Amino acid sequence: MACHPKIPIDFWVLKPTMAFMFLTVLLILAAALYRFLPHPGNFAPLSAIAICGGMYLSRRMSLIVVLGMVLATDLSENFLKYHGAYGVMPLEAVGHYAGFLAAICLGWWIRPRKNVWTVTGGTITASFLFYLTTNFVCWLDNPAYAKTLPGLVQCYTVGLPGWPSTVEFFIKTLASDLLFVGLFVTASELAVRGLPRTRFEWLLAKV
Repeated sequence: MACHPKIPIDFWVLKPTMAFMFLTVLLILAAALYRFLPHPGNFAPLSAIAICGGMYLSRRMSLIVVLGMVLATDLSENFLKYHGAYGVMPLEAVGHYAGFLAAICLGWWIRPRKNVWTVTGGTITASFLFYLTTNFVCWLDNPAYAKTLPGLVQCYTVGLPGWPSTVEFFIKTLASDLLFVGLFVTASELAVRGLPRTRFEWLLAKV
């Protein structure tokens, strides 16, 4: 009877840090699916995903996972839902990616000083930066806005006729960011506190 080569125990043991990262990636991907479900305008978890990705993933992984996820869902939504009407990379998307990148960086800042105040303050700041960047690029790109100071003020306040005001969109974004960041941080903190403290304890838990 042939003997299998001895495999180091580390091969079978999923380290707690790896398990936590795996859980975080799964939560991010699961939340991304929300984008394709019916939901109120500007009420989505994408900015919250960016903040929490920066908080719980390594810097490289947060950039790859979060921006990669946003790019993949952008392209999928554009070609599947709108049949490519917005092209591969419209100018307005630049504002969105700048906002998501700012949210990731805020997550990096929150990580070593994480508490209810820094998480809440960082979330509000990320929402406000997203509002500033996306509306500024929209003002530059949309010919319906006059390229003047009053046109810029209109873009940041009342928006275009026939649409809800830009401030209303911002309030929805802020509310969704606070809600989803709260849910995500709660789930992640419960997960990491429930992981075994040592590899030996992890092995016992797996057995």
